[in-house]
Amino acid sequence: MIRTAACSLGAAVLLCFAAAACGDSGTNDVVRTAIPEKGPPAAFTGDGPLDFIIDAMLRADVIEIAGLTGYSRVACKKGTAEEADGAPLCRENERDGESVEVLPSSACGNGWVRPEDVPDAYAYNLGPEKPELFEVFKPRFGPTTYGGGFGAQQTVVIRSRATSDGKPAGVALHVFNGSVVWIEAGCSGLSELTAPGKVQAVIFDPKNPAASRSPTP
Repeated sequence: MIRTAACSLGAAVLLCFAAAACGDSGTNDVVRTAIPEKGPPAAFTGDGPLDFIIDAMLRADVIEIAGLTGYSRVACKKGTAEEADGAPLCRENERDGESVEVLPSSACGNGWVRPEDVPDAYAYNLGPEKPELFEVFKPRFGPTTYGGGFGAQQTVVIRSRATSDGKPAGVALHVFNGSVVWIEAGCSGLSELTAPGKVQAVIFDPKNPAASRSPTP
């Protein structure tokens, strides 16, 4: 597991679990998991699969969220993080160029989380404070967005901590077809995750639920 020293404590959130150091790289495929068979979650957005994810996040049920994660398949590279140039590092039992399952992650830089590390990544990002729903929106991605956004159709932002200077901080989970396909933490707090340039349309605002609750586009 590669740790990225350049990220501050508040911004290292995800790269502590990344399998490769900072750098951009595309993905080949997404392996999605099925929605578990259980009773309906609390109605936040009117979109059942999305509400399952929100409900699990607010309960900090990292095992359930891991089961709702869609992993990208990306060719790994042997060598150092610099030599990998943004690709996941191969393990000793993996061939150079072998396709491996990873969850894209980003904070001050970009990286990957291997499936067995995903519950820990969620646990870290959904603590130490009680997770609090901040906003759900349809994202807008630009040409420099990591992986082009990995096809995400919705973004769920959770407040769960504060930066060293007291600013609200947390994590954004980007969702495609009911699966989390990218986990993102900002370098400078929650405002970075909900910057106007990243929001195409608000789906659900907990501060004004009556005005925003509707089926997602």
